[in-house]
Amino acid sequence: MPAFTVIKNNVQQRIVKLHDKTIDDALVTAENQLSAELTEGETFVAGAYPKDLFKFVDGEPEELTEQEAAALRPNIKPPAPDVLVDAALLDIKSAGLATMATLPPVDAMWTAADAKNAIDQAAGRARFRVVSQGTLIDQEYALLACRIKDWRTAGSPSETVPVMLQNYATNTSQTNEAAAQQIEAQVTGFETFLETTHNLRHAGKAAIDNAETDFCAAAAPYIAQLEGL
Repeated sequence: MPAFTVIKNNVQQRIVKLHDKTIDDALVTAENQLSAELTEGETFVAGAYPKDLFKFVDGEPEELTEQEAAALRPNIKPPAPDVLVDAALLDIKSAGLATMATLPPVDAMWTAADAKNAIDQAAGRARFRVVSQGTLIDQEYALLACRIKDWRTAGSPSETVPVMLQNYATNTSQTNEAAAQQIEAQVTGFETFLETTHNLRHAGKAAIDNAETDFCAAAAPYIAQLEGL
């Protein structure tokens, strides 16, 4: 299918693609069809010449310079900082991360849902504070604790020390038994901590359910306790 660029006064009007066709046993070429469609002052050249890549000089196509092409591109301004911040906060909220930035200001009238979210977020921040920085570090400890538990169940045989435990013991200059006891103590402490955050979260939500209007005030003491952990 041949392509043609229609021009008028050296300005591209449109790009047209046409087939040759037969009418009453006579061949009508694409050029003849296009010629019949042109309006006054329009001409055409064979080939597709997009406006953002070509200009016409005396009816002949010439490639645009980089400066000319740049002048035709949309002038897209970068988003304003406040727009970027708002978009980032929406991403944070969608990801479920624990930050007060996804809630209305404290001095605004919180709904019961806002207050419960604030409690959940405070509990999330508390949990983040008790583990090492990084993603899923707590899952590593949980896996190591599981390996140690299985090893204990088997009688703590010296010939089948879990690889994770052995590596941890070596890297912390401890015996396997001392390293296992340290991890077990940490796991016990973390489980106690999780019980605390669980109890505070649900006690706070119950207080919000019992509040009539000022949900922010109802949530405040529980948020304070979670922030203090």
